[in-house]
Amino acid sequence: MKINRESIIPQIELGPRLGGVKVLYQRASVVSGVITMVSAMTAAWSTTPILRDTFGSFPAFLAVAGVVLAVYMGFDFMVLLPSEQRFLGTQAQRTERSPLKRDTERILRRLDRLEGNSLTADGGDYLEELPDGCGCTEIWKHLSERRDEG
Repeated sequence: MKINRESIIPQIELGPRLGGVKVLYQRASVVSGVITMVSAMTAAWSTTPILRDTFGSFPAFLAVAGVVLAVYMGFDFMVLLPSEQRFLGTQAQRTERSPLKRDTERILRRLDRLEGNSLTADGGDYLEELPDGCGCTEIWKHLSERRDEG
């Protein structure tokens, strides 16, 4: 168990298994929720005269409930899901959670330290002869030619 104190609120990291159990429970709860909702709607229909008067028939009542559900699903897909994905993406990119992010930042720090060493023995820059905007191939070719000359 690891406690991360770098965030505003300390977070405990227990590994992927607990998250996997949560996902499986959430998927199973969808089916359970549908069964419960249909049972509750049936009970509400049979005990509430205003519903029967408003919708006329049980299939019409279920159809309206289906339309409301579809509208919510559209809202969830178009508004809530992108926000959730953005949040999860930023959480995954946190330095303490992402080995790739940590390694990239370590490499960038090393490159910053090495930047001062890019000068030749005569004080000139290895890449000063290259035009701005040239690609990797041109840079590699230039460096190979300099290596062959020297």
